[in-house]
Amino acid sequence: MGYDEVAGRRQAEWNLEDKGVALRRLMGLALLAFGVAGFIAVPIAVWNFVRGDGGSSTDDAGYYTLLVPITIPATIIFVYLNWLSVSFFKTA
Repeated sequence: MGYDEVAGRRQAEWNLEDKGVALRRLMGLALLAFGVAGFIAVPIAVWNFVRGDGGSSTDDAGYYTLLVPITIPATIIFVYLNWLSVSFFKTA
């Protein structure tokens, strides 16, 4: 048994890309479903909380309901601008 065979076997032991593909896909789908459910449940919970309070009108409640979904595009824009500024800094 040569050095290359031992090194190849050790590399195969650490290659986790081929092991558990079905489990990773299942975990990814579960995380995606959990994220979508949370994305839908949070505005509904906020809407019910604000309307149940009785202290605000429906126009004000709509603002808080839309506040959660609008954070996703805003976060994407700010992350892109951060990446752009770092790339300018690195090349300057």
